[in-house]
Amino acid sequence: MKTNPLISVLLSVHNGETYLEESINSIIEQTYTNWELIIIDDGSTDQTPALLQQYNDSRIHIFTQNNIGLTASLNRAASLAKGELFARQDADDISHKKRFEQQVAHFMQSENLVLVSSRTAWIDCNNKILDIRDAPLNRVQAVKKMSLLTNPFVHGSLMFKKTAFDAVSGYNDQLSTSQDFDLIIRMSALEKEYVGVSKTLYFLRVHKNTITAKKWMKQIVNTMKCARKINKFYPNSVSFRTQLIFIIKKIIVGFLSIYNPELIYDLRKLRQQQR
Repeated sequence: MKTNPLISVLLSVHNGETYLEESINSIIEQTYTNWELIIIDDGSTDQTPALLQQYNDSRIHIFTQNNIGLTASLNRAASLAKGELFARQDADDISHKKRFEQQVAHFMQSENLVLVSSRTAWIDCNNKILDIRDAPLNRVQAVKKMSLLTNPFVHGSLMFKKTAFDAVSGYNDQLSTSQDFDLIIRMSALEKEYVGVSKTLYFLRVHKNTITAKKWMKQIVNTMKCARKINKFYPNSVSFRTQLIFIIKKIIVGFLSIYNPELIYDLRKLRQQQR
């Protein structure tokens, strides 16, 4: 009798031919093997469909559709998933081979746990590490970061329980960006535990075609919606000053992302050295 996989990996791709193979291979090479990979080809017009056809792994399920955007595509992937745990993976990022093994180990230790993330490394087009950032160790730390309008976790690094995802009705289809921040906020209101693994298990790619670079204005608008939601669950935790500082920083980062995204991380390192 065939049993369902424990983990369903949700991956949506639109014209991701450059880094897609490396991303998928990082899932195939996981030391933990009880997973399925649900790939939504969201209307790609490059070589993405041809690249996907080369995979002959029964754990990989490919669905092709007209372009409907990331949020709706992830909700579709979730509706097709059979696992008790959902793991995110972006088409241009890389997961460490022990990512699933270590994240699952945390879920096995606590029934109250609904979300596990990890330390994340930002990498350039040649896999050079630009920056490394820790994830909050628990829900309390995550909520504190939220109050600063900082998304506490990297979307692709997330693994979370299907039951928690369903309890908050999944991703908000009205948000074309910041859908992960919105999800984390709503899941935090379940008052279940979050964990951030203190090891680098996810590698986020920095380049000019990321959502941060292409949709930074929309991110500002949607993050302001998230701010209202945070204040709904945690009254008066996001101040007007915090919102203003966020907008100014996002405008600066948005322009840098268009012209030279790697410069953002060079400036951040310089600030750290001057402290």
